[in-house]
Amino acid sequence: MSGRNGLIIGLLAGLVCGLFGVILTMHLISNDIIEKQSAAYAQGLQDGVKKAAADGLDISSQLNQGMADENAQLVETLHTTRTQLEALQGRDDLTPQAKDQIAGIITGLQD
Repeated sequence: MSGRNGLIIGLLAGLVCGLFGVILTMHLISNDIIEKQSAAYAQGLQDGVKKAAADGLDISSQLNQGMADENAQLVETLHTTRTQLEALQGRDDLTPQAKDQIAGIITGLQD
């Protein structure tokens, strides 16, 4: 019987070691892939801006304008959401706990 227990323990230990190795490998590979993708994106963006500038296009201001438009849209969405939550908080049929939770959300949106 002790031979069977040793075999089971050895099998489990091998599975744990193998699983640890797979997880470690996946972690290291995924970090490497993320770094390579980030570097490739940055290089591609830089090359694209250079090529556009060589063709007489000012693409960087277009990118900045796109970001500004997106930020303005997000601010408007947050404002609308906060207004809707404030209206919801004023309802009489809500429990005090629900009103407190809504107040916490509104406070979080203001930060």
